[in-house]
Amino acid sequence: MRRVAWVAVAAAVGACQICSDPVPAKPLSNEPAGARCHSSADCAAGLPCLEGICAASCAGTPPSPACPAGTNCVLTGLCLPACAADGDCQLGSTAGRCIPAAGEALSYCFPVACDSDAECPVGSRCVEVSRASGITWKDTCTTGWCQR
Repeated sequence: MRRVAWVAVAAAVGACQICSDPVPAKPLSNEPAGARCHSSADCAAGLPCLEGICAASCAGTPPSPACPAGTNCVLTGLCLPACAADGDCQLGSTAGRCIPAAGEALSYCFPVACDSDAECPVGSRCVEVSRASGITWKDTCTTGWCQR
């Protein structure tokens, strides 16, 4: 009897950590600096896919002469597009927002993260997000990004 109870508890706990299937992103190709990517093949020629973003690498100490023109080095060590407002952040199929300058760091574009379509700019939808169903003890699912 005791073994049956443990099996039932184990089955219930395992079911609590299930994430929903994410909405898939549209295929990516020739994406510009700052856009989301799965591999370097998704990025424009010469841009690697680093940390899921098409971007050149830099020293991580802004400003950096190692970044291509029109991009700024951010603390994560990526060269991301420079901006003055959200409208400057047209990142291919990725919706972006302008992260304002702070201290010595310059403004830069960054992909919009989301958990639902309502968090995305008009004309884009939340992709690659998965939500936990049931009771969870830790966040095992993924945050998505806004794709046009």
